[in-house]
Amino acid sequence: MKKASIKNYFSDIEYERFEKEFNRALNNEKVIFEKEYYLHDGDSFWIEERYHPAKSEGGEIFGVNYSLINITERKKIEKELQDSKAHLKAIFDSSSELNIFSLDKNLKYTAFNGQHAFKMHQLWNRDIELGMSTMDVVTDQYAKEKLNINF
Repeated sequence: MKKASIKNYFSDIEYERFEKEFNRALNNEKVIFEKEYYLHDGDSFWIEERYHPAKSEGGEIFGVNYSLINITERKKIEKELQDSKAHLKAIFDSSSELNIFSLDKNLKYTAFNGQHAFKMHQLWNRDIELGMSTMDVVTDQYAKEKLNINF
């Protein structure tokens, strides 16, 4: 059986990085990172590299568990989600006519747009902040009762 060196599978630069991370794992450090690789045709793919100390039952380090995981699909989904959030935020922030806000089950603000902040200041003379309870903003008892019923 022919023996092959791990060096045969890396460029010099990649091997230096591999050796550095491998040694970190030998020193009892878990190393996990993501990297994008580019192909000659312009495509790319994502890899998650993991280096974990391999330990005996007694806890002595005797090597390194090294793994590569193709995470290209996950990265595509993360990018789509990020783009979707940015699009929604742009809609949310750009509306000057819609009064948009969200509250958690304790009636605390989790989000609001500028129009809602303006309206709350106009109605109740209070500046609102994320995490603030609507009950601390609204001063009218009837309005507070309505909030409790409707939300």
